[in-house]
Parts: sequence; C-alpha cells; structure tokens
Amino acid sequence: MPVKYRSGATFDFIEDCLATGRVAFSLAECMSSTGLGKEAAMAQLRRLRPSVVPLYARAHFYLIVEPRYRIFGAPPPALWLDHYFRTRGRTYYLGLLSAAAEYGSSHQASQVTQVIVAESRPSIAVGRVRVEITVKQDISETPVAIAFNAEAPLRVSSPPATVLDLIRYNAKVGGIDRVVDIINDMKSRIAVGDLKLALTQDLEIKLLQRTGFIFEHLGLERHAGVIEDRLQGLRLQPTTLSSTRPRAEVVSRNRWNVVATLGLSRS
Repeated sequence: MPVKYRSGATFDFIEDCLATGRVAFSLAECMSSTGLGKEAAMAQLRRLRPSVVPLYARAHFYLIVEPRYRIFGAPPPALWLDHYFRTRGRTYYLGLLSAAAEYGSSHQASQVTQVIVAESRPSIAVGRVRVEITVKQDISETPVAIAFNAEAPLRVSSPPATVLDLIRYNAKVGGIDRVVDIINDMKSRIAVGDLKLALTQDLEIKLLQRTGFIFEHLGLERHAGVIEDRLQGLRLQPTTLSSTRPRAEVVSRNRWNVVATLGLSRS
C-alpha cells in the first residue's frame, strides 16, 4: 500500500481499490463508498498526494500511484483509460501507434498513448504520462477488440481499422513513409475477413485509394483486391499518397489513380 499515513475514510477505500486491481476511481465512487461529502472527500484525497493524484484540475477522477509508478507520477494509461471513459459515458478506443504496437509494430511512440474519441477534449498530461487525443466522428462504426493480455479492460481498434486510421491521420504519426513501415510490421495480423468488416464503415474514397495502393506496394494482393472491390463503380479522382504531401513530379500510373513518389521501399 503506497499511502504511509492514514487520512480518514479514504484510506480504506483506496486499499479496497488496490485489492481489487483498480488504480483509478471517480470522486463519486469515493463519496459513495466512504459516505463523505464532496468537500470532505476532496480534502482527504489532497492529503494523500503524491500517492493519489487527480487526473487533471477539476477532473473529479483520481489515480492511485503505487511506488513502482512513482517515478512517472501516474500509473500506465492502459490500467485506467477504460474506467475513466466509462465514468464519463464516452466512447473511445486505443488507436494509431498505440494500437499498432498491440499488433506487432516496433515503431510505436513509447512515451505517448494515442486514443481516439468522438468529442473534442484536451489531451491528458499527468506526471510524465501523456495521452494524446484524436477526435473522429462516428467512431461507433469502427471495429474494435479488447487488448490482448491487458491487465485491465482496454478497447483497441482492429488491425484493419488501425491501418485506415494510420493512413487517414498520417501527419500525427510521422508521415506516410512511417505509416507504410508500421503497416509492414503488422501486416500478418490484418485478416481479410476483418478488413471486409472495417470497410463497411462510411470511408472517404481517397482514403480507400491510398490504402489499396499501400497494400499493393507491400505485396498484400488479396487485401488490395478487397479494396478494389469496395471501389467498384466509384470515380477515382487523382490523389496524392498523403493529404499533406505536395503532388509529386513523377507519377506512378496505377489502378488506384494515386500520384505517388517512387521512393517507397518494400521490406
């Protein structure tokens, strides 16, 4: 137990949380368990710092910082993200580089956890822990799974949904060339059946063009064929491989109508 001194009823509540594997709680949960009023509960929790810290000012959500996490100032986000978003009644999933890391990518951003949500909110910084928020409409359509071997429940985008998000938000993860490397790392996890499910979402035509081009580049012909089927009957306007990259001088003629530099290397 990280707390070295007793601070009223909150001490026993926090011990109970840790005993059941919880490292986070809402102020409402604390009040309900201890019978304390809002101000009394908050006052006792303040006296327990740095073993108990608020997620951010006025969050009314707290993290229990065990000694092994004291150097970071907070426990890993994977242990409390699901609890936090459920208490707020918000849909979320682990995405982008953080999701890719779940599927074998060695290019993940180890210092930042990337989360996709439906409504705009600030990113989270507590101690040395950083949670970067990306807003995406209609995220309820995105196929998700529960992270494998996670210590706490954690929603994560499926491998094909992760690929689509990485291409869509490539500027957030280091650019399209890095995205190609990441997809190459995780390509064995991209099942064709799961890809077909991910393609039932309402997706931008240009995103599908870019995805098909990258799959073909990486030798994923069956996956490219699934994308081609999805594009049947649609008019493909010329598009660059990245929405942030200027049009290339050299045009690679291809079935995707993607204007691309020829510097990508298949590995």
